[in-house]
Amino acid sequence: MPDSRLHDGDLNQQFPDHSGADQASATVHSNLHTARSQIQQVRQLLTEAEKELKESKAEESERLQLETQEEEEIPEAYLRED
Repeated sequence: MPDSRLHDGDLNQQFPDHSGADQASATVHSNLHTARSQIQQVRQLLTEAEKELKESKAEESERLQLETQEEEEIPEAYLRED
């Protein structure tokens, strides 16, 4: 069975003026590369944001625990209104 795939040389012979298609293909490849790069940047930012949120939640939890401990340490005599 003969090879029915077209090669670049075949395309140039059959469609000698396909510079518009070449330009469109180059543009698509460039846009695809840009999109992939942007996706990678967004993923990195998301990872950093999740890490910062986790740290912030841990700090808030620690702060609340300290406040609770401090409130428990205050003698009740100081809290009563006579």
